[in-house]
Amino acid sequence: MRHAVPALALAAAVLFLCLPVAGRAQPGAARSQPNTPDRINGIGLIDFGAKPTFKVGDWAKYHMSAKSALGVVDDYNVTVLIGGEEDWWGEEGFWIETWTESANGKAQAVASLMSYDVFSDSLALPHMQMYVRKIINGVREDGTPEQVVYKRPASTLKMREVPGSQFKLQVDTLGTETITVPKGTFECRKLHFLQGRGATGAKGDSTDYTELREDRNTFMSERVPVTHIVREDIEQTFTRKAWMVGHSQDATPTLTLDRTLGSAQLVDSGSGLSAHLVPKELRRSLAEQRAAAARPPAPKKTTTAPPKKKTG
Repeated sequence: MRHAVPALALAAAVLFLCLPVAGRAQPGAARSQPNTPDRINGIGLIDFGAKPTFKVGDWAKYHMSAKSALGVVDDYNVTVLIGGEEDWWGEEGFWIETWTESANGKAQAVASLMSYDVFSDSLALPHMQMYVRKIINGVREDGTPEQVVYKRPASTLKMREVPGSQFKLQVDTLGTETITVPKGTFECRKLHFLQGRGATGAKGDSTDYTELREDRNTFMSERVPVTHIVREDIEQTFTRKAWMVGHSQDATPTLTLDRTLGSAQLVDSGSGLSAHLVPKELRRSLAEQRAAAARPPAPKKTTTAPPKKKTG
């Protein structure tokens, strides 16, 4: 799924966020059983390129499958739901609740309050963490949601660049195509996303350069609520090359350390689904909440005590 992010690592995970990351499995540790996915936060699955047309209760469910050359397998479902709305310190926001269900039956959920201002940012995708206001990862012993104000990691406060700017993103429009998924057949816009990030390191008298790269073909339709995503085909590669210090011209050939192929397909979508984590009083639109607050309280019923009988 495009840019679904681990719930506890928003600042570090704008890229390569739902497929098995190449470094998760080491050579010799390959396994064929589906991996239990991390708790997934679907904030990046929202189509920030268009004005929001969703309403509370709208949802979309996807089946995600992937397999890496090292043997890491992912197979799970992700449901993205608009769980509610909230006026947070004068800023209007919407709650995104994400359910992750693995093939072995385990389920996890997380909810995030996002500011509607994200739709006014022309670079919303790399900047999306800046619009997260609160997160709910679970409930307390009394059953109430445990809300946590989202704070950016301290390291990002010292950065000279905007968070996410170090990830290179190229988007191309490739026309239209008819796509059939479990939900049905859709006439889609086809987009190609190319993302990558490289890092150079040194150890002893050698230097190496590693690169993580992701290619995604995304098929989108306005008929799909919340995300507009119908299907994604994903390829992720992790490569490395090395050379002696001062001899970069003699670098070893680029070595592919891992390659992952995956897909995400729309299973179902609709409206009227109720959130699990979002507080009950917020599981409705702001207009409904404000109308209820402005409504005068119902008058209290008073009862008149019957007259006491006179005694002779």
